[in-house]
Amino acid sequence: MLSTFATDIALVLAHVDVAHKSNEIPPVQTLLAKLGVGPGAIVTLDTLQCRKKLFEVATAADNTLIVQLEDNRPTLCQKVQKICATKVLIGTTTSRNKSRNRDECRIARIFDPATTLLDTDWRPHLAATIPVEREVFTRNSSTGMWHHFAETELNIASTPIAAARAAQAIRAQ
Repeated sequence: MLSTFATDIALVLAHVDVAHKSNEIPPVQTLLAKLGVGPGAIVTLDTLQCRKKLFEVATAADNTLIVQLEDNRPTLCQKVQKICATKVLIGTTTSRNKSRNRDECRIARIFDPATTLLDTDWRPHLAATIPVEREVFTRNSSTGMWHHFAETELNIASTPIAAARAAQAIRAQ
């Protein structure tokens, strides 16, 4: 079962069955094309959905598509990492969530991939790269000891987007 969820109103918009021993890529394409979300909507997908066709569907519907990027696309991942290390920062936002046993700081940055992707077939599909750095401290309530971890999640977007808006969409995913 594949579901679409409107995070801002906590509502499931649609369900699609995924055939046994199949994958969710074709149903996601169909669902996005038929869902009819209005122009300006932000659609977030996980790394499995990093497909040019989905970027085309989102662009045709005047939506922003944000997809998490991992090692399933090694060449693109390396180029995005290079963009984040060498290009000028367009925007940034920081958020912090603190509770009794958890303290998390998230920094989302926006970079323009512009000329870096000129030699790839991804260039017409990407308008922003969005690394999100997460630093988390969790406290073990029985020992009182704090555990620390940090990670950076890479995301790509089909249209230019403000850092705060991107961070909110990625966090809600």
